[in-house]
Amino acid sequence: MSSTVIKSLPESMTCLQNLQTLKLKDCSYFVNCPKLRNLQTLSIFIVGSDRGQQIGELKELNLSGELTIKGLHNVRDSEDARSANLKRKQDLCALILDYGDIKTDNLLDNDEEILDGLQPHPNLKKLSIWSYQGLKFPNWMLDLNLIEISLRL
Repeated sequence: MSSTVIKSLPESMTCLQNLQTLKLKDCSYFVNCPKLRNLQTLSIFIVGSDRGQQIGELKELNLSGELTIKGLHNVRDSEDARSANLKRKQDLCALILDYGDIKTDNLLDNDEEILDGLQPHPNLKKLSIWSYQGLKFPNWMLDLNLIEISLRL
């Protein structure tokens, strides 16, 4: 379904019990995904504020490979970030955390708190953090066995 203008998937998708990979690359209009508990590969997840778009939707997924999480400005706090359960995703090897460039006076500046809650499993090999505006990094970064780390403004 990559590079389409699809906006959402039907609830009947939950009947696909053996679905492991759902490619939605370059689907910038995509906003809703039904519960796909067996999904193992998800290249991008865009955090929104509406139900079905919150970071906690990642909780039950046993993801592997590479994951990009965009829209971290929509994560409320560290508890909300922890609800993604990244620490238990031991098969995830690359993670891109994108805070985005949306910063206004009415949004909380809690990048440090959110990053702390997004602690990945120690097996992670590549970590990229984009548009982070915190002043320090969490202690969990010392416990990772990273091969590559990148920071981008």
